[in-house]
Amino acid sequence: MIMDGLPIELIELIINELSVDDWRHLRLVNKTLAGLATRRLFEDFHMGLFDNGVRNLYNIGHHPELRNYVKSFSFYNDLLPKYISRDEWEAHIDLRIPFSKYYCGPSLEPRLGECGPAQDITKHLGYANFRADAREEYEKLLRHELTESELEQGWRQFSKYRSEQEHWFDGDNAMNFIVGLSKLNNLRHAAIKMSSGMIRHSYVPVWSRLAKEIYQEPVNFRRSRRAQVDTGPWSLMRVQNLSILLEAISQRALGSGVQHVEALRFSTVGDTFWMRLWDVEHHSNTPGHTEKVCLWNYSNNLKWSDAFSHLTSLFVVVEYCEGNDVETTAKALTLCLKSASHLQKLRLRWYHEDYVGRYADQPNHDILVYVEDFLWPKLRKLELEAMATDGRRLFAFLSRHSKSLRSLSFVDVELCEGTGTWENIIRRMPLRFTLDDILLEYLWDDTCKELEEGGRFFEGLEGIGYYEEMEEYCLHGGNFPIFNPQQWYSLTVLYNLFLQRLTLCSGWSTGRKQQYSRAIEKSPPIGTSIRSDLRTSK
Repeated sequence: MIMDGLPIELIELIINELSVDDWRHLRLVNKTLAGLATRRLFEDFHMGLFDNGVRNLYNIGHHPELRNYVKSFSFYNDLLPKYISRDEWEAHIDLRIPFSKYYCGPSLEPRLGECGPAQDITKHLGYANFRADAREEYEKLLRHELTESELEQGWRQFSKYRSEQEHWFDGDNAMNFIVGLSKLNNLRHAAIKMSSGMIRHSYVPVWSRLAKEIYQEPVNFRRSRRAQVDTGPWSLMRVQNLSILLEAISQRALGSGVQHVEALRFSTVGDTFWMRLWDVEHHSNTPGHTEKVCLWNYSNNLKWSDAFSHLTSLFVVVEYCEGNDVETTAKALTLCLKSASHLQKLRLRWYHEDYVGRYADQPNHDILVYVEDFLWPKLRKLELEAMATDGRRLFAFLSRHSKSLRSLSFVDVELCEGTGTWENIIRRMPLRFTLDDILLEYLWDDTCKELEEGGRFFEGLEGIGYYEEMEEYCLHGGNFPIFNPQQWYSLTVLYNLFLQRLTLCSGWSTGRKQQYSRAIEKSPPIGTSIRSDLRTSK
């Protein structure tokens, strides 16, 4: 065989470029390739709320070799909806190619002669009409061509998986899950994931296999069913999903001889999970709570917060809404955050489902209130998203971590009225921090009222030069650029006109050129790069 003479390192590089299906085929070639492909194939384990998933996990956990290969575990949180009848289920089947592929493929070809190359179609005046016509044609396509026997078989399979999902936590499944996960010796990353946002018919673990049997994927579930998914027993099932994962990670944290989970990612909607966690952590020994706690905690000595004790990376999304117990949610989240004392990377998204700034003036809705006295000594990367907070509290929180922080990201973050401005925070960045990377997007404070059409800072409309100057200043200091994006843009246009006129009017005297350039330089600071160009042009 040609590959027999190649170094193992080179073969590994080749295998890394192959697909999952290729790895499966390589396991049948010879022992060398089987060993290398098996490591890749079992490195990431994905499962849903179905019996075959927990059986596979349990079997891998008890296999002497395979249990050493798993490094990442993903628990899919998508739930099969409850259809009233087969007709309703069938109405949601859609096996057509995605509209985006249809529009850019066969639907677009007849129209290219009307407006030139495909890349120019969006600039053509008839673009909107083309898209509308394509959509009309697309809706006329058959959603599927399944036979009656195929539909009947698909409906039976769907009903079977739906029943498994409903009763997943009955019997031995929960305990087998915990046992199986606890035996994965080298597990480092764990996540609760959603595949509903993926493109239809793309490769999504769990669903790529399931879709072949039930002819549906999460993308087929209508938005109108979201309220049903997020409330009642559906919400409870999501809570159980996350709860049992933390239960298993907590078991590992108390054990020895296994690799501790270092990275965790999950999201919650509402306060159900956090109320349960708070109850388990603080009322497990309280009379009258025994029966309630036993549903969520299989070990009397176990705390869910133990699942966070060895983490170095944490990504948490918390979405709360009207009527939720925000204070208890914040306290329970804080319990987890403070338990993760070894964090090096924290990404936190904390927001109200309707409007992030609606309750910004209420302390309970500012998560930094609960961690303002806490320090993660090894924190190097911090990402805050979709939240409202006090500007002074935010900068104080950042300053406490100035010795370790090297990367910052603020996306859709609002400063409460009267608590400071982003201009003031960013101006002090290079004086307090030594950063290697920074990301700023969609930031708001009081001064945004001065912007046109109620805009925000760093909306993506200012141009790349504005971002480059702000990033350059935050990372390396120097002259502080104009912070107001509209003023910066206006002055940049003026400067470009100046250079254009300086070039075209070659008949100007040297004195006149110098006088014009000095007038430009007396305007507010316009950043290091523009000042440098001005001096060069003179």
